[in-house]
Amino acid sequence: MFEQINSQESNLLDEVVLVTDGGCKGNPGPGAVGFIIYDRKGKEIIRGIERIGGTTNNEAEYRALILGLEYASKYTKQRVICVLDSELVVKQANGEYQVRDYQMIILYDELKKKEKLFKKVEYKRIAREHRLIIRVDAMVKDAFGKQMAIRK
Repeated sequence: MFEQINSQESNLLDEVVLVTDGGCKGNPGPGAVGFIIYDRKGKEIIRGIERIGGTTNNEAEYRALILGLEYASKYTKQRVICVLDSELVVKQANGEYQVRDYQMIILYDELKKKEKLFKKVEYKRIAREHRLIIRVDAMVKDAFGKQMAIRK
């Protein structure tokens, strides 16, 4: 389910903030991902959730980030600040940790392809208790009980 808050798609921005989260019921288990994109002033542009089928928590975190970057490319080609609570994904994306798991390598490669849509992509980890993560986490949990559809 996607909900566009502001109609800024035609006016590309210099910078957006992408907040993502992914999770699953069980690990592995049925998964869902969510994202919210904000402009530089903190105004929400678009949010989305999607069920993704069987996955692990780490895979869901990657898939949320990949989906969010895909949507962020509709609003900027310049700078994206990606904010998430997964230390593993942030450190792998920043090159601090190696990616060893086969499925994670596939997702990591897909993430690196999405980065090429932008001039600059930054990854920042924030605590799970941060209000931005709490909000997108609630959306992910809500995704398990809703029918997915695109709304603008």
